[in-house]
Amino acid sequence: MAPTVSKVALTRVPPSAAVPRIASNENAFEAGVKALGLQVQTWRIQSPDDIDKAFAAILKEGIGALYEINVPVTWINRRQIWILLLDTVPAIYLHRPYVVDGGLMAYAEDEREGP
Repeated sequence: MAPTVSKVALTRVPPSAAVPRIASNENAFEAGVKALGLQVQTWRIQSPDDIDKAFAAILKEGIGALYEINVPVTWINRRQIWILLLDTVPAIYLHRPYVVDGGLMAYAEDEREGP
């Protein structure tokens, strides 16, 4: 997807708001990025106000890719996030609606599929 990337961003929720599954996902992502020899930088997003600040910093830092954790604040504001990243930072999302709304790609199970 982005072979020249050396720095990757991860958005997270504050620890007090994180459920174990999200924290486990974040930790696995960070371990994988480091195993590939890449740098990972995290930004905590708790409210819509944090989104503009975080993504301004991501662009300023020269981050090459983003892994977006799906939590209520990012889900509700997914179009705003996509617009902030438009044509600058490739991003992977956990759910298909991010891509339907214009994001680059999703990598997860298809929640439309039943058991």
